[in-house]
This record gives sequence, structure tokens and C-alpha cells, in this order.
Amino acid sequence: MAKFGFKNLFGKSDDFFDKEATIKEYFAIVPPSERKKCKTYDELYQEALQYVKKQSFKENTADIEDYFYEINTAEGALAVTFGMIAFYVAYEVDKNGAKIEDKLDDIVNKVLGNGYDTINPYDSMRRGKGHRSEGHDVFSFGLKNIPGDALIVSDWKTGARKTVAEFLGVSKDSKISMWEIIWKFYGNGDSKLKGVMSCLSHTIVHFAKDLFTPDGLPLPFTSIFEKFSFANKGGTIGSEVDYTKSLLKKEMDLGLEMKASDFASLAVIETLVELYIASRKKELGDKSKELKQDIKLISMGTCLSMQMAAILTYGQLKTSTEAHKPGAKVNVLMTSAFMKLTVQEMTSIYKARHSISKTYKSGYMRGYNNGTE
Repeated sequence: MAKFGFKNLFGKSDDFFDKEATIKEYFAIVPPSERKKCKTYDELYQEALQYVKKQSFKENTADIEDYFYEINTAEGALAVTFGMIAFYVAYEVDKNGAKIEDKLDDIVNKVLGNGYDTINPYDSMRRGKGHRSEGHDVFSFGLKNIPGDALIVSDWKTGARKTVAEFLGVSKDSKISMWEIIWKFYGNGDSKLKGVMSCLSHTIVHFAKDLFTPDGLPLPFTSIFEKFSFANKGGTIGSEVDYTKSLLKKEMDLGLEMKASDFASLAVIETLVELYIASRKKELGDKSKELKQDIKLISMGTCLSMQMAAILTYGQLKTSTEAHKPGAKVNVLMTSAFMKLTVQEMTSIYKARHSISKTYKSGYMRGYNNGTE
């Protein structure tokens, strides 16, 4: 039944489908009023055999079009290999993240100027351990969720702070977005276009580097759930996110941060699968889409399984002050892509099953609609 996408759901045996075909044939020729009430599925099947011979679903549907491409052993093995390669890439990116960040910093300083990302608004919001609980949730930059009394570093040499409201020259009762703070640093009053480009350039550079660090970046919209509490920094009174009680800390304890390795591993699978499918496009024709989806699912499943195994091996599911080991993290990006593909696969199977059932009833079952032979 693999051609209809059912083998993985019901096993290799055709027995289930043969029974289904037999029972449906029985329903087609025996009116409901004359059917025996059966307590179990097997009892119903045995009752059906009293009226009709055993049906072969495979034979009955031999002339119906194959709905799915049946992946073979070699293709399955190749998909697993792609997943293993993706895990290795994720491991290496995590392992060498700090070195890559340093190289990126050198390139940025040479191309864009020395100290281009040294003094920045993102790290100004909070300093030290857990500083990414503020100013690093790029998906929430447009939301006004920062209180006016939140503290920000106003002098990087002395570490002196002031409230964001003072820094921007607005009321302490104001709610402020991160983009407003970024604009204060990099905006251009004379040219809005230049200001926007400057803000985007600095933001891209900073977060591209952060993705390679052990802490990575918060999950999208994490900052929405963070709470600001009283803080006294060098005599300056205001508020900040308490990292020890933050959602970000919980995410990081579970290895849920976003890192460059997430993007790299997914990109590897996408690239390898695309190249492989392209090499067989002429041979596969319309079935290339189904094979591509199956290989992606197996590849992603393999990579995710290896990363989860690494998490369990290193004990990273437990709260720990130790940095996460290379490769031992929840790949949120790939998990999302995997879940999306899974839903698409199940939807296509449901549609195929519905189509097969409809075709089978109308083409192979005698008098199905009126209960006559």
C-alpha cells in the first residue's frame, strides 16, 4: 500500500487493507437491516466472509494511479547520511563559534571601520551575564514594551547609567520600543534613508556575530514575557530584567536559544536535497516533489535525533551553569521546518486516502450506493 502512502502507517502487510476491502464489499451487497451486529473488527470480518470471498485490495486497485513515490533503501540511507552531515556541521559551527565570531569582527572592522560594533544599543541595555534578556529579541524591536525607567549604559568608559526616558528625552511613564533606542544610536536626522540603512547594517552585523556565540539569541518574542523589576546601578534607580528569573534563562537552560548552527544545519539539508533532486529531475518527473519531501523529513529527523541524543548524553536538559556542549541543543529552526513538513505529509496522505476510498467505492464495489448486487 506504499503507493498510496499508507505503508508507514499500517505496516508492510496488506492484510489490513484486504480485510477493509472485504468488509466494504460485504457492506455493498448486504443491506444494514440484514447485517449481524458484531462486537469486534475480526468478528465483522468473519461475518463478511460468509457472504463474499476474500478481497485483494492490491489487485482491485492495480490500475489506479500511484499517488506517492515509494522511497527505496538506497534513497533512505542517503537521507540519513544528509542528516548526519547536517549534525556534523552544527557540531563544528558550535565548537568553533567563538573563533568565527572573532574573524567576523576582524572583517567588519576592516571593511566598515574599527570599533564599528563596539559601542552599541543592544549590549547597552544590560551588561554582564544574561545581558541578552534585554535588547536582543529582534522580533520584538518594533513593540513598545520597554518601560521608561529601564536602565541603559550612557557612558561605556565609566559604565554610568541613566533611564531610557532620560536617554531619549521622553517621559518616564512612556513605553519605548528597541527601534527608538537603535535610532538614537545610529539614526540620521538629515536623511531618513541613510539612517534606516545604518540601523539595519549595525543590527545585522551585531546579531550575525551573536549567533556564533555560546549564548546565541533568544527565541522570537521572548522579551514580551519578560518582567522589569527594581534595580539600583551605581546609585541610579530604575528597572531591568532579572536574568535569574527570566524566561530567557529557562530557554537557555534547555538549550532553546537560536544559534548559527541551527541555520547552518538546515541550510546543509536544503542544499544537499535540492542538488540530489535536481540530478534526478528528468527521471522522476512529477514524483520529484514527493521524494524531496520524504528525504527532507528523514534527513531532518536524523539530525534532530542526533542533537537530542547529544543533549541526553551531556545531561543538558538539567539546569546547569556549564555552557552547552557543541551540537547538544534543541534545533528550534529545524524542528519548526520538520513539523511543517509532517503536517503537509499527513495532509497529502489524508487527501490520497479520501480519493482512493471514493474511487474504490465507485469503481470496485458492486451496488455500493443502493445496497444491491
